[in-house]
Amino acid sequence: MGTGLWPTDKIFLMIFIVFSMMSITLQVTLRQIAAVLRDGTLVMRALIINFVLVPLLAIVLVQLIPMALDVKRGILLLAVIPGDFLAFNFTRKLCARIELAAAVLFLLTFMGVLLAPVSAHWILQSQLPVAVPYEKMIKGILVYVALPLIAGLALNRSFPKLAAALQRPFTVFSG
Repeated sequence: MGTGLWPTDKIFLMIFIVFSMMSITLQVTLRQIAAVLRDGTLVMRALIINFVLVPLLAIVLVQLIPMALDVKRGILLLAVIPGDFLAFNFTRKLCARIELAAAVLFLLTFMGVLLAPVSAHWILQSQLPVAVPYEKMIKGILVYVALPLIAGLALNRSFPKLAAALQRPFTVFSG
Protein backbone atom coordinates (compact mmCIF):
# COMPACT_ATOMS: atom_id res chain seq x y z
CA MET A 1 0.00 0.00 0.00
CA GLY A 2 1.71 3.18 -1.17
CA THR A 3 1.39 6.62 0.29
CA GLY A 4 3.11 8.40 -2.58
CA LEU A 5 1.98 11.69 -3.97
CA TRP A 6 0.57 12.20 -7.45
CA PRO A 7 3.05 13.88 -9.83
CA THR A 8 1.01 17.10 -9.77
CA ASP A 9 1.00 17.05 -5.96
CA LYS A 10 4.78 16.75 -5.95
CA ILE A 11 5.11 19.68 -8.32
CA PHE A 12 2.82 21.87 -6.20
CA LEU A 13 4.66 20.83 -3.03
CA MET A 14 8.01 21.78 -4.58
CA ILE A 15 6.63 25.12 -5.76
CA PHE A 16 5.16 25.76 -2.29
CA ILE A 17 8.50 25.06 -0.58
CA VAL A 18 10.48 27.20 -3.03
CA PHE A 19 8.02 30.10 -2.73
CA SER A 20 8.04 29.78 1.06
CA MET A 21 11.82 30.00 1.20
CA MET A 22 12.02 32.89 -1.24
CA SER A 23 9.26 34.79 0.56
CA ILE A 24 11.49 34.90 3.62
CA THR A 25 14.48 36.51 1.96
CA LEU A 26 12.35 38.89 -0.07
CA GLN A 27 11.50 40.47 3.30
CA VAL A 28 14.94 40.68 4.93
CA THR A 29 18.44 41.63 3.88
CA LEU A 30 21.69 39.76 4.32
CA ARG A 31 22.83 42.55 6.67
CA GLN A 32 19.81 41.97 8.95
CA ILE A 33 20.46 38.23 9.00
CA ALA A 34 24.17 38.74 9.72
CA ALA A 35 23.37 41.11 12.59
CA VAL A 36 21.23 38.45 14.28
CA LEU A 37 23.83 35.74 13.68
CA ARG A 38 26.46 37.81 15.50
CA ASP A 39 24.62 37.02 18.74
CA GLY A 40 26.71 34.05 19.91
CA THR A 41 24.31 33.10 22.69
CA LEU A 42 21.37 32.94 20.31
CA VAL A 43 23.34 30.91 17.79
CA MET A 44 24.51 28.44 20.44
CA ARG A 45 20.99 28.01 21.84
CA ALA A 46 19.54 27.39 18.37
CA LEU A 47 22.22 24.80 17.60
CA ILE A 48 21.84 22.98 20.93
CA ILE A 49 18.05 22.89 20.72
CA ASN A 50 17.98 21.67 17.13
CA PHE A 51 20.95 19.31 17.06
CA VAL A 52 20.90 17.94 20.62
CA LEU A 53 17.58 18.41 22.42
CA VAL A 54 15.19 17.64 19.55
CA PRO A 55 16.99 14.41 18.55
CA LEU A 56 17.21 13.32 22.21
CA LEU A 57 13.51 14.00 22.66
CA ALA A 58 12.78 11.92 19.56
CA ILE A 59 14.84 9.03 20.91
CA VAL A 60 12.94 9.12 24.19
CA LEU A 61 9.61 9.37 22.36
CA VAL A 62 10.21 6.34 20.14
CA GLN A 63 11.43 4.33 23.12
CA LEU A 64 8.50 5.13 25.41
CA ILE A 65 5.54 5.10 23.04
CA PRO A 66 4.67 1.93 21.13
CA MET A 67 4.50 2.66 17.40
CA ALA A 68 5.16 1.05 14.04
CA LEU A 69 8.77 0.82 12.89
CA ASP A 70 8.11 3.15 9.94
CA VAL A 71 6.67 5.77 12.28
CA LYS A 72 9.75 5.51 14.52
CA ARG A 73 12.01 5.96 11.50
CA GLY A 74 10.01 8.97 10.34
CA ILE A 75 10.13 10.64 13.75
CA LEU A 76 13.87 10.04 14.06
CA LEU A 77 14.55 11.34 10.55
CA LEU A 78 12.51 14.48 11.18
CA ALA A 79 14.36 15.01 14.46
CA VAL A 80 17.78 15.12 12.79
CA ILE A 81 16.78 17.55 10.04
CA PRO A 82 16.95 20.92 11.79
CA GLY A 83 14.24 23.52 11.43
CA ASP A 84 12.16 24.12 8.32
CA PHE A 85 9.83 26.72 6.92
CA LEU A 86 7.15 25.67 9.42
CA ALA A 87 9.59 26.42 12.23
CA PHE A 88 10.25 29.74 10.51
CA ASN A 89 6.54 30.62 10.61
CA PHE A 90 6.35 29.59 14.27
CA THR A 91 9.40 31.69 15.19
CA ARG A 92 8.15 34.67 13.19
CA LYS A 93 4.74 34.60 14.88
CA LEU A 94 6.19 33.91 18.33
CA CYS A 95 8.60 36.82 18.41
CA ALA A 96 7.30 39.02 15.56
CA ARG A 97 10.87 39.46 14.28
CA ILE A 98 11.22 38.19 10.75
CA GLU A 99 14.96 38.87 10.72
CA LEU A 100 15.41 36.59 13.75
CA ALA A 101 13.32 33.84 12.17
CA ALA A 102 15.18 34.18 8.86
CA ALA A 103 18.60 34.14 10.54
CA VAL A 104 17.77 31.00 12.52
CA LEU A 105 16.41 29.33 9.38
CA PHE A 106 19.60 30.21 7.47
CA LEU A 107 21.77 28.93 10.31
CA LEU A 108 19.87 25.67 10.63
CA THR A 109 19.74 25.11 6.88
CA PHE A 110 23.45 25.47 6.34
CA MET A 111 24.47 23.70 9.55
CA GLY A 112 21.95 20.99 8.70
CA VAL A 113 23.71 20.26 5.43
CA LEU A 114 26.88 19.64 7.44
CA LEU A 115 25.52 18.02 10.59
CA ALA A 116 22.30 16.22 9.62
CA PRO A 117 24.04 13.31 7.88
CA VAL A 118 26.31 12.75 10.89
CA SER A 119 23.52 12.98 13.44
CA ALA A 120 21.21 10.88 11.24
CA HIS A 121 23.81 8.12 11.09
CA TRP A 122 24.50 8.28 14.82
CA ILE A 123 20.88 8.40 15.98
CA LEU A 124 19.32 6.10 13.44
CA GLN A 125 22.01 3.43 13.67
CA SER A 126 21.84 3.49 17.45
CA GLN A 127 18.04 3.13 17.41
CA LEU A 128 17.04 1.34 14.21
CA PRO A 129 18.78 -0.40 11.36
CA VAL A 130 18.01 1.92 8.46
CA ALA A 131 19.79 3.17 5.37
CA VAL A 132 19.90 6.95 5.26
CA PRO A 133 19.87 8.49 1.76
CA TYR A 134 22.48 11.16 2.60
CA GLU A 135 22.99 12.35 -0.96
CA LYS A 136 19.25 12.72 -1.54
CA MET A 137 18.78 14.47 1.83
CA ILE A 138 21.55 17.01 1.18
CA LYS A 139 20.38 17.59 -2.40
CA GLY A 140 16.84 18.30 -1.17
CA ILE A 141 18.06 20.78 1.44
CA LEU A 142 20.22 22.57 -1.12
CA VAL A 143 17.68 22.65 -3.97
CA TYR A 144 14.49 23.39 -2.06
CA VAL A 145 15.77 25.45 0.86
CA ALA A 146 19.25 26.92 0.40
CA LEU A 147 19.00 27.97 -3.25
CA PRO A 148 15.60 29.69 -2.89
CA LEU A 149 16.84 31.51 0.23
CA ILE A 150 19.92 32.71 -1.65
CA ALA A 151 17.86 33.60 -4.74
CA GLY A 152 15.51 35.71 -2.61
CA LEU A 153 18.46 37.53 -1.04
CA ALA A 154 20.00 38.19 -4.46
CA LEU A 155 16.69 39.46 -5.82
CA ASN A 156 16.17 41.63 -2.74
CA ARG A 157 19.65 43.11 -3.09
CA SER A 158 19.76 43.58 -6.87
CA PHE A 159 16.13 44.49 -7.54
CA PRO A 160 14.63 45.80 -4.28
CA LYS A 161 11.49 47.21 -5.95
CA LEU A 162 10.75 43.90 -7.65
CA ALA A 163 11.43 42.05 -4.38
CA ALA A 164 9.04 44.38 -2.55
CA ALA A 165 6.37 43.79 -5.21
CA LEU A 166 6.79 40.00 -4.94
CA GLN A 167 6.74 39.85 -1.11
CA ARG A 168 2.99 39.77 -0.72
CA PRO A 169 2.14 37.25 -3.47
CA PHE A 170 4.95 34.92 -2.38
CA THR A 171 3.92 35.17 1.27
CA VAL A 172 0.25 34.57 0.46
CA PHE A 173 1.05 31.61 -1.77
CA SER A 174 3.37 30.08 0.83
CA GLY A 175 1.42 30.78 3.92
